[in-house]
Amino acid sequence: MGSRIDAVIFDLDGVLLDSEPLVHRAMNAYLTPDYVTAEEYAEIAGTTNECMWHWIRERYRPAESIEEIGPRVLDSIYAELDASIVAPLDGAAGLLDALRAGGRSVAVASQSSPRWVAASLRAIGLADRFPVVVTSSEVRAGKPAPDVYLHAAARLGVPPARCLAIEDSVPELRAAHAAGMTVVQLRQSKFVPPPQPEAHAVIDAYRDFDLGWLDGAPPSRA
Repeated sequence: MGSRIDAVIFDLDGVLLDSEPLVHRAMNAYLTPDYVTAEEYAEIAGTTNECMWHWIRERYRPAESIEEIGPRVLDSIYAELDASIVAPLDGAAGLLDALRAGGRSVAVASQSSPRWVAASLRAIGLADRFPVVVTSSEVRAGKPAPDVYLHAAARLGVPPARCLAIEDSVPELRAAHAAGMTVVQLRQSKFVPPPQPEAHAVIDAYRDFDLGWLDGAPPSRA
């Protein structure tokens, strides 16, 4: 690493919005009287919706089929989003301001559905800050494959080697690393894994983001 960074690509869930507690509450609303503990939910945090539906089916054996579980849980999730007062993770808007002032491009590259991404960005007031938003619905393979990140870089017109990705979960960190980007692991949300080897730098909050990385200073894992 060490080259100039021309674009910063953000994941959504766990990076711009701490959505996992909201999804956890929605899952418990669906499963009542069964209850998913925080430790159990951590097993699936950051996975795809399909993985979550299968996990629910295998763990709790609800009467509904996989095809019926998904819409029911999604209805609960959107109800939680509508009922909650949500804000972007502290420091995210400030970093976006700094990136804009420095002439860097930005994008969102998310594993989540287009509906969820659009609704979440509106809820946290950042919908107009990202000219490029890419979801896994637009590519052949979702994370941990690099497709979402490579497509976002192509949309921005920036080579992957000159992009920095901010991620939080294991499969998503692997996706950004496989895309050949500088990878920063943000550990600011509730459900986060330990520091991962795919990350060039690990930060506990946006305040720890070093703007010098954008000009080629090598990221540090310290």
